[in-house]
Amino acid sequence: MQPPYWLTGETVDEISPDKYSERHKEFMEVFKEQERKIHPPHSIQCSSVMKRSWDTGAFWYILALQSPSGLSKLFYARIQPQFTTVDMDRIPFLLTTYQHWTHDAAGFLKTKVKDKMEFERAKISLG
Repeated sequence: MQPPYWLTGETVDEISPDKYSERHKEFMEVFKEQERKIHPPHSIQCSSVMKRSWDTGAFWYILALQSPSGLSKLFYARIQPQFTTVDMDRIPFLLTTYQHWTHDAAGFLKTKVKDKMEFERAKISLG
């Protein structure tokens, strides 16, 4: 569940982040208020799910998957910047795709290489 993309009246591939963010905030305030009136306080709140989606950037993933016409623009403008600042025009795509595996993919890989080296040293010392 997520807020509608049309809050600004713009098409998916033309959404202005600043304008949408402002409308999103307004929408969520009203939604949360209405949700409190309808649902018991300790029930699962849709607004918290939508907030997490917005905070983590999952909102843009879901929107991209729902809109084939906006997929490319949403990927390069909203999703890719969460993972890397590499200019895709200057570096071959295959060298940068690992950045989309997880947040801080470079740090993840460094940790894995370090762990592997420590494992190999321990194995040699036992051997």
